[in-house]
Amino acid sequence: MAFTTEGMNYLWNVGVHGATQVATWYIVPYVNDYTPTIADTAAGFPAAAGEATTQYVEGARPTYVEAAASGGATNNVGNEGVITAASGVTFTIYGIGLSSVSIKGATTGILLQAGRFPVAKTLSPGEKLELSIAQVAVNA
Repeated sequence: MAFTTEGMNYLWNVGVHGATQVATWYIVPYVNDYTPTIADTAAGFPAAAGEATTQYVEGARPTYVEAAASGGATNNVGNEGVITAASGVTFTIYGIGLSSVSIKGATTGILLQAGRFPVAKTLSPGEKLELSIAQVAVNA
């Protein structure tokens, strides 16, 4: 997953400028054959990527519960966000984003990161998918 410009601005504003921190982040699964870009924003990402909204039964975007950072990295392994395919629905997830808003399809808040899976995952009705995110800081 790559940080968006919107996400990097958020990190700088919170970490250096003293802006208010987002307490909870949410995973945004998407169904369009889409490759995220650094220019993606919370306002446009749900439509461009085709956020899954009706395809899974959970009432909100899955919560991202990350571990404390260590060695310039963090992840949610062991606390994966879970989605369950709705009854009678087969669909393909191409990737995920990380948003500051829990509401499916929301176009407000901050899109911190987004990324495409190396291989898309097709879910059958009732199938559960655990969504894990590993984040690593890279000094370029």
